[in-house]
Amino acid sequence: MTLAHYVDVARRIGVDPYALLKQSGIRADFLDEPDNLLAASAAMRLVEDTAAAARCEAFGLLLAEGATNASLGPVGLLLQVEPTVRGAVGALARYQKLCNDVLSFDLDEGSELPIIQLNMAPGFASRQLIETILAQTVQALRSISGDRWQPDAIHLRHAAPAHPTVHRRIFRCPVEFDAAFDGIVCAPGALEIPNPQGNADLAAHARKYLDILSAGQKAASATDRVRQAINKLIGSGAITRNKVAGVLAIHPRMLQRMLEHEGTNFAVLLNECRRELAHRYITTSSKCLLEISELLGYANASSFSRWFSREFGVTPMTLRNERFRKGLMDRQEAARHVTYCSTNRCGLEATNDA
Repeated sequence: MTLAHYVDVARRIGVDPYALLKQSGIRADFLDEPDNLLAASAAMRLVEDTAAAARCEAFGLLLAEGATNASLGPVGLLLQVEPTVRGAVGALARYQKLCNDVLSFDLDEGSELPIIQLNMAPGFASRQLIETILAQTVQALRSISGDRWQPDAIHLRHAAPAHPTVHRRIFRCPVEFDAAFDGIVCAPGALEIPNPQGNADLAAHARKYLDILSAGQKAASATDRVRQAINKLIGSGAITRNKVAGVLAIHPRMLQRMLEHEGTNFAVLLNECRRELAHRYITTSSKCLLEISELLGYANASSFSRWFSREFGVTPMTLRNERFRKGLMDRQEAARHVTYCSTNRCGLEATNDA
């Protein structure tokens, strides 16, 4: 994600950007150089704290709105010359680690419509971060296609904001909240849309350059690859070691040995992924317990509730009710803030959208 326009956007929504940068441990002049790599934890803390301080649920989208492909560094250069949208998506998936190491893209064409699924590393699946990354991705694909490519739909695991006006303006397509995954659904044939500036020879040279840059990076561990596979499969039924091994194209026993070598095992990683998603669904979505249970591979809501209580020391409904009470107060304050900002100071509109 890019923070190049952070100061301007933060000022526009009425908060002190320099105070928040200091609070997050980020030097303001660090943002002036696009090649500087910012720790993902600091970036996430900054965007979440800014959204909370401004009571602006769409801050991540506003931050992404002014971004260009140049903010992606060398990967952005490749996107500019990839001959098709499919090539650009493949480049994002293949070279994303050159931009940051907490997310991965996965192109799933197993269903009727192609899906560009976003998977975040444990601890980084925050609302603002996810919306920023998806908005930047949508804008990048629109840009390289001459605005011919458009998403068919955006899916987000968290619940809808009180005012989705900015979501509709930036994504320009249906946005499905409380979804089973975070990602972009493409229309049939959309991946084959050509890039008017595409050049196969230049793209080949750019990929060679990025391969050289990637060679200096540590290869993804078996643990990271298994986590990514679990996130891809979760919600599609019972997840087993054999299924994950099939996705990774290795023998299940080899998978087990690789994980043991790294000091973990499949059951531990599956439980970690379930914890992350369970906490997120309970605290940020409006899905019922039965739906959450099914998405996480439990036979029924009772089994899920017992597991959740053991893991978190509180029942799922108790935690949800606590978050609901806090969220209600935040939404009431946010509604007052949106009304106050209807003079366009924040670029938001006071609406009655649900």
